Amino acid sequence: MKFNVVVALLVGLFASPLAAQSWTVGEEREVDEGYYFTLLSSEQGWRTWQIETREGTRCTAVKSAEGKPHPVPIGVADHFWKGTPYLVVSKGHKFGSMGRVGRFELKGRHGNGTKTQFRLMGERFWSDWKHTQNLMEHDGKRIGVSISSYEYPHSLVGGAHEKGVLNLTGLSKVVEAVENCGTLDY
Repeated sequence: MKFNVVVALLVGLFASPLAAQSWTVGEEREVDEGYYFTLLSSEQGWRTWQIETREGTRCTAVKSAEGKPHPVPIGVADHFWKGTPYLVVSKGHKFGSMGRVGRFELKGRHGNGTKTQFRLMGERFWSDWKHTQNLMEHDGKRIGVSISSYEYPHSLVGGAHEKGVLNLTGLSKVVEAVENCGTLDY
């Protein structure tokens, strides 16, 4: 009897994220208390998500490195898992006459990295990924990415060092969709 309870608990823990991979466009699910995710589109490897909470609605686009599975909602607030390294496009901030610029975050196994770099395919040297990194000029290009993230970053324990290639085809369209979505202004 105890064995069956343990198996049921384990299946419950792991079934939710696995089932999340089978989202269909237009489907909404409550992934955490008060966090409702809707898959708005799935094109060219990009998945655009609408996230609704009591505070309002916003959108995020996510794309994993080539050959990696699509990141899916983890069921903890608005976080994703799997498919690392992956790129997150979220609503940017207004910059005067420049209008809005998307915010681009590279995520590794343990979230934001302590060392994050990129380079265009064919380039020899890596550039540091900055918090304000703007990738718009690279739409349609492929970039190599490298990220080191840690389970416990303050003590550098549980490190994951990952590399991959991101195809940025369709980036402008995704940024526009994310910027025009929702009621929250970040």
